Amino acid sequence: MQIARMYKLAKGSAVEARTQAINRLKAVLLSADPNLREELDGRGKCGTLPLQPCPRHRGSM
Repeated sequence: MQIARMYKLAKGSAVEARTQAINRLKAVLLSADPNLREELDGRGKCGTLPLQPCPRHRGSM
């Protein structure tokens, strides 16, 4: 039972950290110079901005 609690805490912490990182990246993109945003547009890992999970990773989140 103790292992299940530790797993749940670790998973919750990881999910929270991931959410914070995504929010920070979005804020950086939104506040970036318009020319830079235009240059980066469509160059996300999966070719989409704003940030979205890649289709191959959606099932693992």
